[in-house]
Amino acid sequence: MIETRDTPDLQRRSNLPAGLVRTTPSWSQVLLIFVCSIPAAAIVTGIAIWLVSKIASILGLKEGNDALYLLILALSPGLHVVKFLRPLKTGWDTFDLIFFSVVADFVYYFCLVFVFSLWADRRWRRKRAARIDA
Repeated sequence: MIETRDTPDLQRRSNLPAGLVRTTPSWSQVLLIFVCSIPAAAIVTGIAIWLVSKIASILGLKEGNDALYLLILALSPGLHVVKFLRPLKTGWDTFDLIFFSVVADFVYYFCLVFVFSLWADRRWRRKRAARIDA
């Protein structure tokens, strides 16, 4: 039988009482989740903005159409928020309006990915602790 360095640690952990199994991630794991959430949020932001533009062009939606605003609200809420914060500019052709909407979308999707990753990690740890206890 091949023994690894982790074998004694796993045996020791499996013999621990149920209350001593750690179900929260360490700070280094939270930092890793934070760093990995950045490219994931960037990818999701790009896909969401691309989908909004493609769907709007396929359906022929123009600004002022309620269907366009519902599409923006569902896929790219940063566009909606920026539009409400800067009501004096009516078109989407100004660079600063587009830039701020992309940044707002990125922040929105980053928060979603980061919180979901922490939730999934905690759920996985609870299931693992339950398996060790059984």
